[in-house]
Amino acid sequence: MKIKLILIISTFFFVDCSCNKYTNQANALTKSQLSDSFSTSNGFRIFWNDVETDSHGFKKMNQYIPSSNLISKYALKKTDSKYNFSGFIELKKDFDYKAFQKLGGTLVNYSADFQSFSIPINNITDFVQLKGIGRIEMNLKIRQIK
Repeated sequence: MKIKLILIISTFFFVDCSCNKYTNQANALTKSQLSDSFSTSNGFRIFWNDVETDSHGFKKMNQYIPSSNLISKYALKKTDSKYNFSGFIELKKDFDYKAFQKLGGTLVNYSADFQSFSIPINNITDFVQLKGIGRIEMNLKIRQIK
């Protein structure tokens, strides 16, 4: 009887532990996907972490409205009721321009492989999953010293 009770309790313990591990892996998936699929600047990684923290209360990114703090910190521009973020992007030959445009993105060419971009912040998760991105760079806003 005691052995059955111990087995039942240990089964619940291991099930609980495995569920917690799965949840942590699901949260880490976005970060590992970001860092493994292409290279990024420190500025973009900081921005990514700030957006992840700022959007925590929203179930879906299409419902997300950035806080005034984030808007100010990253100089987000409001266009057609959506907040856009911008930076520089290095593209590979297999970049899907049509998918990028469907996300509301715009590009300005500086060379064949290097452009500036602007895209709605609500589409950030779809943006980083596009094929053909080599590198994303974002600069942080410079503060004036008084």
